Amino acid sequence: MAPKTRILIVDDHQLVILGILYSLTKIGNFDVVTTNTCDAALDLILKHQNNRPFQIVFTDLSFDNNT
Repeated sequence: MAPKTRILIVDDHQLVILGILYSLTKIGNFDVVTTNTCDAALDLILKHQNNRPFQIVFTDLSFDNNT
């Protein structure tokens, strides 16, 4: 069995994260991680770059919290 596609969702609005999660559950079974800051996203990407890296990243283009 092939490993699940790893997806990182980064947005400072929880409603956007929930909308993307809902859409993803309708089209497949993915390994999804979410966070609401750029700093946390970068930490996650670096932490997992050598062990099951993310194949897809959904990210906000402007963050209200400036991180």
